[in-house]
Amino acid sequence: MKNLISNTATIASLATGYLMGWRPAAGLGWVVIVVLLDVFLGWAISWIFAFYGLIAKSTTMVESISLMTMLILIFLSNAFVPVKTLPNFMKVVVHLNPVTYVISASRTMLNQGIWSNEAWIVFGAGVLIIAIFGPLTVLVYNHKS
Repeated sequence: MKNLISNTATIASLATGYLMGWRPAAGLGWVVIVVLLDVFLGWAISWIFAFYGLIAKSTTMVESISLMTMLILIFLSNAFVPVKTLPNFMKVVVHLNPVTYVISASRTMLNQGIWSNEAWIVFGAGVLIIAIFGPLTVLVYNHKS
């Protein structure tokens, strides 16, 4: 069910952007690649939250921490405001934020149609997260059952 909701949200977001006049310069193929990269990273990050869900005391705490973490990461990134307009201390935070790389990679692919260094960083981060938290989560799950 979550995949259906996620796919519906992706299609609704893309359709809304298109209806508002957004046209990716790189074409539909790059839109598909960006969606796949972003979904891959979201799946990778879900391993972190699954691990936390197994060791946390309550589901409410997991939900709260997950939502708070994602909101902080999104709002302290370059998603809404150009980095050059931020005060210096905020620029440091934004450049350390992994979501900034996701946004930059997505924008570069959609506007220029190239697989940038940021895209490699995002892909590598996803692989690294899965390599660490995938086995760790499965180990904790098997230990609890």
